[in-house]
Amino acid sequence: MRRPGNIKLELLGGFAINVAGNPPTPIRISPKKGRALLAYLAMHPQHSGRREQLATLLWGDRLDKQARQSLRQCVRWLRRDLARTEPALLYSDGDKIGLQTQFLTVDADEFAERARSAESGELERAADLYRGEFLAGCDLDMEAFADWLRAERSRLQAIAAQIFVQCAERFDAVGLGAKAIDTTVRLVALDPLREDWQRRLLRLRARYEGCDAALADARALTALLKKELNVEPAAATKALVAEIERGEIASVSIAARTARTRDAMKTVRAAPVATSPAPAEPQGRSAIPRPRSDKPSVVVLPLVNLSEDQDREHFADAIVMDIITALSWIRSLSVVACSSRLAYRGCAAGAKQIRRDLEVDYVLEGSVRRARNRVRVTVQLVDAGTGINIWAQRYDRTLGDVLLAQSEIAADIAASIEPRLYAAEGIRARRLPLDALDARGCVMRAHALINMRSRQNYNLAEELLDRAIDLAPDCAQAYSLLAYVLALDVVYGWKPRERFMALAGDAARTAVLLDVDAPWAHLALGFVHAQCRSAEEAILEYEKALALNPSFSLAHTYLGSALSHLGRTEAALAQIDVAESLSPREMFFGVNNYVRANAHFAAERYHVAGIFARRSVRESPGIVTSHRQLVVNCALAGELPLARAALRTLLRLVPGTSLASINEALPYGRDKDRSRFLDAFSRMGLG
Repeated sequence: MRRPGNIKLELLGGFAINVAGNPPTPIRISPKKGRALLAYLAMHPQHSGRREQLATLLWGDRLDKQARQSLRQCVRWLRRDLARTEPALLYSDGDKIGLQTQFLTVDADEFAERARSAESGELERAADLYRGEFLAGCDLDMEAFADWLRAERSRLQAIAAQIFVQCAERFDAVGLGAKAIDTTVRLVALDPLREDWQRRLLRLRARYEGCDAALADARALTALLKKELNVEPAAATKALVAEIERGEIASVSIAARTARTRDAMKTVRAAPVATSPAPAEPQGRSAIPRPRSDKPSVVVLPLVNLSEDQDREHFADAIVMDIITALSWIRSLSVVACSSRLAYRGCAAGAKQIRRDLEVDYVLEGSVRRARNRVRVTVQLVDAGTGINIWAQRYDRTLGDVLLAQSEIAADIAASIEPRLYAAEGIRARRLPLDALDARGCVMRAHALINMRSRQNYNLAEELLDRAIDLAPDCAQAYSLLAYVLALDVVYGWKPRERFMALAGDAARTAVLLDVDAPWAHLALGFVHAQCRSAEEAILEYEKALALNPSFSLAHTYLGSALSHLGRTEAALAQIDVAESLSPREMFFGVNNYVRANAHFAAERYHVAGIFARRSVRESPGIVTSHRQLVVNCALAGELPLARAALRTLLRLVPGTSLASINEALPYGRDKDRSRFLDAFSRMGLG
């Protein structure tokens, strides 16, 4: 009997099967579906499958009887091919067909196992094992098999990306520039259109190979984005290129690298990796699993040209490209590449079919009609899983400036989609038990709870975000929302400032470190600065968020809030107008009118401020800060019965409210605003 593990099945980068030896003896598997069957059984948790299931997987286009006959014939061929090496590898047991895995090692399994380790040597070995796409060249025109293959490729590629990032960071930390660059080149090859990965490579090129090498890569990236997506590089990429051109990226000298190289490799292999380990392989996968991205995905289909002049189809395409560009600024959203969506031009495929083909969660589709100097664009956002329309809008424009009209429509669509996607994801997450949620589900459920303002809901939101971070330690969005919720807990008076504002600051800074290009991370850090009475620093962070995503309406809202803390009323109100013009549906209900109330309070327009505070409370009854505004502005406007009623509600929401607790929560940068606010509460008898 041969010793266990003497047959090696290689599935990463193609298909190969060899008998151990020096040199190894290759086994030729004749039928393509035979190779597919072996790969499927090797990767299946039980390493076996029922005949009916396997027949459907590989011959689903045939009648049941024909499919089962084809399976039997395929098994006979496999046994013939394997007979000269290891007859017991493939077995049949009644209705089951499986593999005797004691004779077999599979590179994809070994890769996933090593990826779980925190040891640098194990991670490097895992990186070496990833020789290319899972089962490259083994695609079959069978829907069930194609779904399974797509899922496995996505899962293994995600693990590979995490490993490459960790290894490259470790190599860079100890000065192994060439290895850091080579590993990052492999990362970029997984998806050359991922600008955050490309920026990692540009920084390494600049550090170890000089500005010219980095700028050559930057020019190649610009050409690639133009060719594939017809877009310019993102603002963060342009900013990095400008830094490189100014020589602001510190380089590592060749002499210094040479002096450190001898001992560095020993250090890399001995020391644990500081960053988070790769995600563990999911347990209990179904027969044909679906991977789940860490953020919602959307594909923008070509707009149907309803214009009488069919030559104007380029106008519809231009709007689509502007929409894709605007959506690409939303880091919490994954946008399917242009080359994929073009396959659906003029196609009648439904949302569910597109979901199967492209593995997206949402589909944005619509039409454009242009006549003379008028254009009408109609769009709708569809849940690809259910086919349900979750949002629709019509945009009518006069075409004085065609480019400006395209840009405005695209910005409006992008700003409107984000809050609706969060709402839809929150509804989806609420349908599952808490312990069944993955990291993305935890983040989306927590996001929905923020709008359900209560101490209990915020405690649950924090628990969900902690769980998301445990499941995905590099999830910047989870840290961003955690910082926001912790800071709100302090502002509302539900948790002590000294400890929890510090935790909020740590979470926000971690989010920025994890993803410096994430608008949400900068918004969270700005919010913490604002609540620590550092309005100027908050403004800088909000402006960074808007530079990264100009359609981020919530950043406009909180920029207006920070301006109101400094008494800059008109500038604050202008920001709220921009936020609402971008997205009439607020991400967090009631905040825009709270900022309006705050701005008018700063200008001593108490009656108007009271009106907006009441609107905010109607939109979100649990918004504590708006109840405070209602008490203060009604009291200062002489509307004492309304002020007393508002105070009673406030005390129900935050029992134990006192002048000291309110003073601790106030974010005002001007002493006179703080004094007026506290004097109004004192007038109402609060001690």
